[in-house]
Amino acid sequence: EQYRILNQLSKVLPIVQVYDGAYRNLENLSTTFPIQLKKSILQYAVQGKLVPQDPTDEPASALLECIRAEKEQLIKSGKVKRDKHESVIFRRDNSYYEKVDGIERCIDDDLPFEIPESWEWCRLGTILQKLTDGTHSTPKYTARGIPFISVKDISSGKISFERTKFISKTEHELLASRCDPHRDDILLTKVGTTGIPVLVDTDRPFSIFVSVAQLRFSTELLDKFFLIYLLKSPL
Repeated sequence: EQYRILNQLSKVLPIVQVYDGAYRNLENLSTTFPIQLKKSILQYAVQGKLVPQDPTDEPASALLECIRAEKEQLIKSGKVKRDKHESVIFRRDNSYYEKVDGIERCIDDDLPFEIPESWEWCRLGTILQKLTDGTHSTPKYTARGIPFISVKDISSGKISFERTKFISKTEHELLASRCDPHRDDILLTKVGTTGIPVLVDTDRPFSIFVSVAQLRFSTELLDKFFLIYLLKSPL
């Protein structure tokens, strides 16, 4: 009986081991596949392959021109500072070039993929009115007051005030003279788990630490949710 059992086990156990390996692979796929699928869809979106191109759409160059004109008005009114190292990307002789500080260089090797004919390449800062980060100095915390946001408070993908530290109103106003996040801005984690974009969906005042960046843009010219997905994409 023992021999018969061993003989049967020698036939069955290898099959079980194969099944075990297949099951583990399936579990791994079940965990990673949704993430990979999301990244693939976002990749298609930013490459212009997710939806068919409409030849009647206004070209991206016109949108960029509107953004530049609006920024110029904000600069003249003192609401926005001029970028000291402004980037201009253009196409010439079937190649892409970038001009910064008066110096041109070919950036063909920097571009990760081809884009539709009516699209344009530009640096993120080109479409933003403000790009900065929070205070680089640890403030004096208080028992209550204005929330002070760091990476841990937005790493879930939303702003959470549950475990925030607090600073005084006076210190908040001092910090806000440089970095003043408000509704429809985007916060971006830049320390620890980097690259998580979070939309500011509250009117509650708060300040941010150096671990978080503030992105401000024209909500009339750029869709805030599109920009969120762009920042979530592999690009």
